Parts: sequence; structure tokens; C-alpha cells
Amino acid sequence: MNKDEFLAQLQQKLRKLPAEEIANAKAYYEEYFEDAGPENERSVIAELGSPSDVASKIIGEFAIKNLDAGPGTTKAGLSAIWLIIIGIFASPIALPLAIAAVVVVLALVIAVFSVLIAIGAAAVSLVLGGIALLAASVTLLFSDFATALFFCGVALLMGAGGLVLLIPIGFLSKTTISGLARWLAKILKRGK
Repeated sequence: MNKDEFLAQLQQKLRKLPAEEIANAKAYYEEYFEDAGPENERSVIAELGSPSDVASKIIGEFAIKNLDAGPGTTKAGLSAIWLIIIGIFASPIALPLAIAAVVVVLALVIAVFSVLIAIGAAAVSLVLGGIALLAASVTLLFSDFATALFFCGVALLMGAGGLVLLIPIGFLSKTTISGLARWLAKILKRGK
């Protein structure tokens, strides 16, 4: 693909925009190619990407500019919405990448909470197992005192180990949840 083919395809992709916007975009990219020189046409095309990608950026910027200016009529508002829809469909890579990014973040959050829940469940199991073993060792006190003391010690170690795990897990859970809430609040605030 050369400069002329690139510009022709770009103009074709921008046909839904007003003529003035198409002329501005075409003039900008013609100047871009001229500044680079004819020997660098291929590198400029590689840098810019496909005409579809460039067109979707231009259409998206035009739609945002029109929304910021505030549509004067219902037709202008519908036109801006239509241009946004065209921009979304003109960029077939952006939507799957955005979905993939959301899925990866969601998977990481689920993984962190799964680990916290698993360690918390193990800690609670140690505490409950220690209590059950302590109760069982009390029944052995009168039949075999040494064995009862051994199991009593193991029960106390289990309970203490569970409590030692529960304290940092509680702190980590609280910190993780509050951090996630702050992060989501920033994203939602930025989205407005």
C-alpha cells in the first residue's frame, strides 16, 4: 500500500463525516506523509496502522467533540450517536481487548478473594479442630493422663495456629476490600 491508496481508503472510511472534517483529516495525513518524505511512506503507514484504525479514531474524536459542544437539535444528537456507533464498529479490535481486560481484572480479583477465603477456612478449621481435640483429650484425662496431655497440647497448638492465621487474613481481607472499593470509585468517577 502506498500513500495514495492509504488516503483513498481513509477517505472512503470517513464518508459519513461532514465534508469539512474529511478534508481536514485528508490534509493532515497528506502533510504527515510529506513531512516524512516519499522514502518513508511504508514506515509511516506501519506507524499509523490500517486506514480503518485511523478512521475509527477520527470518527470517535469527531463524535466526542460534537457531544462536548452540545447538539443544537435532535438530528445533531442522533448524528453524534450514530457516529459513535460507527466508531465502535469501525474498530473491531478495541471491544474484544476491552472485554479481555475486564475479564483479566475480574479473574485476578476472584483469585485473590479465593486465596483469602481458602486460608481463612483453613484457619477456622484449625481453631475448630483444636477445640474438638481439646474436648476429646479431656475424656482421656482419667484413662491415660500422658496421652491426654499430649492431645491437649496439640489442640492448643492447632487453636493458636488458627488464631495466628485468622488475624492477618482478617486484616488482608479488610485492606483488599477497601482498596478494591477505592479503585472502583476512581474508575466510576473518571467515567463520569
